[in-house]
Amino acid sequence: MATEEHFSNVLKETLESNGQLRKIRAKMRAEIFRVLDHSPDDQRPEMTPSVLLVNELVREYLEWLGYHYTNNTFIAESGLPERPTKRSVLMEEIGVTDSNGTASLPLLYSLVSTFKEAMKK
Repeated sequence: MATEEHFSNVLKETLESNGQLRKIRAKMRAEIFRVLDHSPDDQRPEMTPSVLLVNELVREYLEWLGYHYTNNTFIAESGLPERPTKRSVLMEEIGVTDSNGTASLPLLYSLVSTFKEAMKK
Protein backbone atom coordinates (compact mmCIF):
# COMPACT_ATOMS: atom_id res chain seq x y z
CA MET A 1 0.00 0.00 0.00
CA ALA A 2 1.43 3.37 -1.04
CA THR A 3 1.87 5.93 1.66
CA GLU A 4 1.15 9.61 1.33
CA GLU A 5 4.89 10.32 1.60
CA HIS A 6 5.65 7.84 -1.21
CA PHE A 7 2.96 9.41 -3.42
CA SER A 8 4.39 12.85 -2.67
CA ASN A 9 7.91 11.72 -3.60
CA VAL A 10 6.75 10.12 -6.85
CA LEU A 11 4.79 13.23 -7.77
CA LYS A 12 7.79 15.47 -7.03
CA GLU A 13 10.15 13.24 -9.05
CA THR A 14 7.74 13.18 -11.98
CA LEU A 15 7.32 16.96 -11.97
CA GLU A 16 11.10 17.43 -11.74
CA SER A 17 11.86 14.97 -14.54
CA ASN A 18 9.51 16.62 -17.03
CA GLY A 19 10.53 20.18 -16.04
CA GLN A 20 7.13 21.13 -14.68
CA LEU A 21 8.31 21.67 -11.10
CA ARG A 22 10.68 24.47 -12.18
CA LYS A 23 7.90 26.09 -14.17
CA ILE A 24 5.52 25.92 -11.21
CA ARG A 25 8.15 27.41 -8.90
CA ALA A 26 8.91 30.20 -11.39
CA LYS A 27 5.23 31.06 -11.80
CA MET A 28 4.81 31.06 -8.04
CA ARG A 29 7.83 33.38 -7.62
CA ALA A 30 6.51 35.70 -10.30
CA GLU A 31 3.09 35.83 -8.65
CA ILE A 32 4.66 36.46 -5.23
CA PHE A 33 6.72 39.32 -6.69
CA ARG A 34 3.59 40.74 -8.30
CA VAL A 35 1.66 40.60 -5.03
CA LEU A 36 4.52 41.98 -2.94
CA ASP A 37 5.42 44.75 -5.37
CA HIS A 38 4.36 47.84 -3.50
CA SER A 39 6.45 50.23 -5.54
CA PRO A 40 4.37 53.11 -6.77
CA ASP A 41 3.83 53.16 -10.50
CA ASP A 42 5.43 56.60 -10.68
CA GLN A 43 8.83 55.04 -9.84
CA ARG A 44 8.74 53.12 -13.08
CA PRO A 45 9.10 54.72 -16.47
CA GLU A 46 5.85 55.45 -18.20
CA MET A 47 4.88 52.58 -20.51
CA THR A 48 5.54 54.54 -23.67
CA PRO A 49 5.68 52.78 -27.03
CA SER A 50 9.51 52.87 -26.80
CA VAL A 51 9.56 51.24 -23.34
CA LEU A 52 7.09 48.61 -24.53
CA LEU A 53 9.24 47.94 -27.61
CA VAL A 54 12.42 47.48 -25.55
CA ASN A 55 10.57 45.24 -23.09
CA GLU A 56 9.29 43.11 -25.96
CA LEU A 57 12.83 42.80 -27.36
CA VAL A 58 14.06 41.69 -23.93
CA ARG A 59 11.18 39.20 -23.69
CA GLU A 60 12.05 37.68 -27.07
CA TYR A 61 15.73 37.46 -26.06
CA LEU A 62 14.98 35.76 -22.73
CA GLU A 63 12.70 33.28 -24.46
CA TRP A 64 15.37 32.50 -27.07
CA LEU A 65 17.92 31.84 -24.33
CA GLY A 66 15.49 29.46 -22.67
CA TYR A 67 15.23 31.62 -19.55
CA HIS A 68 11.54 30.83 -19.18
CA TYR A 69 11.43 31.44 -15.44
CA THR A 70 13.25 34.76 -15.67
CA ASN A 71 10.97 35.68 -18.54
CA ASN A 72 7.84 34.83 -16.52
CA THR A 73 9.06 37.06 -13.70
CA PHE A 74 10.01 39.82 -16.17
CA ILE A 75 6.58 39.72 -17.80
CA ALA A 76 4.81 39.94 -14.44
CA GLU A 77 7.06 42.69 -13.12
CA SER A 78 7.08 44.82 -16.26
CA GLY A 79 3.36 44.61 -16.85
CA LEU A 80 3.73 43.21 -20.35
CA PRO A 81 0.65 41.61 -21.85
CA GLU A 82 0.54 37.82 -21.62
CA ARG A 83 0.81 37.42 -25.40
CA PRO A 84 4.04 38.69 -26.98
CA THR A 85 4.03 41.16 -29.83
CA LYS A 86 4.59 39.42 -33.16
CA ARG A 87 8.15 39.52 -34.48
CA SER A 88 6.98 41.12 -37.73
CA VAL A 89 5.47 44.01 -35.76
CA LEU A 90 8.68 44.46 -33.75
CA MET A 91 10.73 44.42 -36.94
CA GLU A 92 8.52 47.08 -38.48
CA GLU A 93 8.82 49.23 -35.34
CA ILE A 94 12.63 49.17 -35.38
CA GLY A 95 12.92 49.26 -39.17
CA VAL A 96 14.79 46.02 -39.82
CA THR A 97 14.29 42.99 -42.02
CA ASP A 98 15.41 39.41 -41.53
CA SER A 99 18.08 37.73 -43.58
CA ASN A 100 18.94 34.03 -43.64
CA GLY A 101 21.46 34.61 -40.84
CA THR A 102 19.19 36.61 -38.56
CA ALA A 103 15.82 34.89 -38.86
CA SER A 104 16.66 32.41 -36.11
CA LEU A 105 18.15 35.02 -33.76
CA PRO A 106 16.30 37.34 -31.43
CA LEU A 107 16.09 40.91 -32.69
CA LEU A 108 17.99 42.32 -29.71
CA TYR A 109 20.89 39.98 -30.42
CA SER A 110 20.86 40.94 -34.09
CA LEU A 111 20.80 44.65 -33.28
CA VAL A 112 23.77 44.39 -30.91
CA SER A 113 25.75 42.24 -33.36
CA THR A 114 25.08 44.62 -36.23
CA PHE A 115 26.06 47.63 -34.11
CA LYS A 116 29.29 45.96 -32.98
CA GLU A 117 30.22 45.11 -36.58
CA ALA A 118 29.51 48.68 -37.69
CA MET A 119 31.75 50.02 -34.91
CA LYS A 120 34.68 47.90 -36.18
CA LYS A 121 34.57 49.63 -39.57
